[in-house]
Amino acid sequence: MQTKKKVLIITAVGLALLLAVIGAAFNAIFTVTEISVDFHPVSAEGERDSYALQEELQNNFLGHSSAFLDLDDVKSLVSRYPGFELTSVSKKYPTKIVLSVEERRELFAVQKENGLYAILDENGRYLYDKEENVNRSSGENILLEGFSLSLRAGEQVNDINFLAANAYVKAFSETFGSARSDVRSVVLAEPGSALAGASYMQIMTRGGVRIDIYEPCNLTQEKADAAVDKYLSLEGVERLCGFFDIVELITPGSEGQISVSEHRTDMPI
Repeated sequence: MQTKKKVLIITAVGLALLLAVIGAAFNAIFTVTEISVDFHPVSAEGERDSYALQEELQNNFLGHSSAFLDLDDVKSLVSRYPGFELTSVSKKYPTKIVLSVEERRELFAVQKENGLYAILDENGRYLYDKEENVNRSSGENILLEGFSLSLRAGEQVNDINFLAANAYVKAFSETFGSARSDVRSVVLAEPGSALAGASYMQIMTRGGVRIDIYEPCNLTQEKADAAVDKYLSLEGVERLCGFFDIVELITPGSEGQISVSEHRTDMPI
């Protein structure tokens, strides 16, 4: 019995040592030794943040087991940088983590009651607050005024009026490359006359032209295309002052049709 007990002990010790050796070998093979990040910054600030993020990733995950590493932890770390979007992340066994990260493009600013500006990207995602309306790349973001938006950090705004405003801005972006170069602000307001509908938007260009769009949530794409076409037709000083408006026709048989006024230099009160 004593001999059998010794054999069992020796066997158990041997097995434990074998498992330890296997574990050590496994750990040596499946250990993160490289974190490769494909960054796509669009601003100098974004480039600086990319270096900081790379350093954090290395400090947190180099030397860890690739087999047991939870990619949700990697995603959580990247989410601390609201200006970045993690487009992909994966393990390349046995030693590598591969990520692709894009900088979100700031586009809109909404001034809050505390005086700060809430910054939204081109998809309407609320990124962060700033003391001034300054775009990370250059210039200013498009200021939104008169909108009642529910802003939650990291979430997209789905307000119907904002979605309409974004459609008008995108129409300018598709034509001019960047809407910020031509659009200064979008104002949601109530029209002075009940005949004009329930609401209208004023698109203010940086040159000084005002585009009044009545019932902006109806026939939005058609009105957006018409706004850009009319703006493109303006020449010389017309790009520096005045206004024109866009309305949906309400006469019998005109359903789905819109009207674009002439450009006038005498701004309405």
